[in-house]
Amino acid sequence: MEPTLLDGDQIVTLRQSVYERGDVVVLRDPEDEKSYVVKRIVAAGGDTIFITGGAIYVNARYVSEPYILSVPDYQLTAFSVPAGHFFLLGDNRNNSEDSHLWNERARPLEDIIGKVRFIYFPFERAGVFRGYRR
Repeated sequence: MEPTLLDGDQIVTLRQSVYERGDVVVLRDPEDEKSYVVKRIVAAGGDTIFITGGAIYVNARYVSEPYILSVPDYQLTAFSVPAGHFFLLGDNRNNSEDSHLWNERARPLEDIIGKVRFIYFPFERAGVFRGYRR
């Protein structure tokens, strides 16, 4: 999730009743049920997402992403996110195992543990996690 979160950051998450595009969440790793990953929600149930030319489009609208490390160097054909599911990407787009690679691209709500709310270690980075809101 660099540059948003750094290797070694210790975080606190809180379960939400609703998750939105842009939220940074912890979820069960779809490739290792004993592990967890941190990703950003980029599309939710009912959305259609595609990636081309280094840009992400949700519902045919360009999504500005000032928080990412670098633009995606891959393409993704249009994918419709099923109801109750989310399409998630890491902020280090070109070095992230996420929805663009997972066998089941969209992850169900039940997989989400919570929204990142606080960094508690290292102490110099400790504080409320602000994320990014459009």
